[in-house]
Amino acid sequence: MNRNKRYSYSDFISIFDKARDRVRAFDDIPDDLFTLKPDRKSWSAAEICSHIAKFNRIYIGSIQKAASLEPVYAENPEKTFRPGFFYGLYASALEPPYSLKLKTLQPFYPAKVELEKESVIELLLDSERKVSELVQQFSEKKLDLSRSMHKNPIIKFLPMSVTDFLVLIDAHQRRHIWQLEQTLLRLSGNTYEPAG
Repeated sequence: MNRNKRYSYSDFISIFDKARDRVRAFDDIPDDLFTLKPDRKSWSAAEICSHIAKFNRIYIGSIQKAASLEPVYAENPEKTFRPGFFYGLYASALEPPYSLKLKTLQPFYPAKVELEKESVIELLLDSERKVSELVQQFSEKKLDLSRSMHKNPIIKFLPMSVTDFLVLIDAHQRRHIWQLEQTLLRLSGNTYEPAG
């Protein structure tokens, strides 16, 4: 990821629409493989999807607060948005294939209940849809994504812009989709790619 990249509303919508297409390919994963762990310390594909969905849901809540509590509107409807330096750097560190191991914090742990493939995939798809819908609403209202801010959900004293939230959701889920692909490859020797 280029830390200095600028994003338009349509760039973000495209990113999350493509992510939804990628997640739909997980329907082809056999149910038993989806819940199988490669070893005791690793997550199954189901746990990875659950983790991504939880992360997205928490960040979506913060995005909604940034847009409703302290919205700033763009004067130029063609404006593009860039993440702040710190969050751009952090997003770059998440890029797959990654070598930097990061410990998962408690609110983002996968669900501890039995994870059925259909329900976990639907939760993840729902979060992707929600992000695309929010960006579409922000585009219509001309919300300035880089100046509408809210607290980081974990490190409360570090504010984040809507752009920061969106860039981190994207980088985080690409990191874990790559992890999921490596897990499946390790377990079955197969990859599960989106059609087309």
